[in-house]
Amino acid sequence: TAALQITQGSGASGIFGGATPFSFNNNFGMEVWVNPAAGESGGYDDIMTTANNGGAMKIGFYFGSWSGAINGSIFATSATPATINQWMPVAIICSNGVSTLYVNGVAQSGTSSTTPVVKNPMLFFGPGGNSPFSGILDEARIFTFNPATDNPVANLSTISLLPPSITTQPQAPAGPIY
Repeated sequence: TAALQITQGSGASGIFGGATPFSFNNNFGMEVWVNPAAGESGGYDDIMTTANNGGAMKIGFYFGSWSGAINGSIFATSATPATINQWMPVAIICSNGVSTLYVNGVAQSGTSSTTPVVKNPMLFFGPGGNSPFSGILDEARIFTFNPATDNPVANLSTISLLPPSITTQPQAPAGPIY
């Protein structure tokens, strides 16, 4: 398995969009395994976002804690600070108009009923906000569900699962990935 490594100041990021843009704004989730690197101090660092220009839905690193944001406004941060050099699954689920941040499968305090506005549909990983995120990302996914029949929380990853196994050392890309 290969992963995307992002180093502060490198400008490395991954941008995916174009062929199959997504514009959903309800009953969907996004999840990514994150391993912050030593030296990651956090400011307001983007890890994974569903759009640019403010980011419709965003998983971030906010002064040492995991964060969830919609349309550029943070609605939740994790109760426990992130641990440097430790893999952690982080997710946001928007169900029936309410978005919740999950860390290791556990809902964090604070929710949002703001509708994500997708201005430019794309999936973006990496630098953004006030400073670039530094670390390794793996196992990213976006999914939709039917709240009447599906339980998206039950399908979130937890640390009890094996963390991603990196068999190929990650390399910072030379520039954005299109």
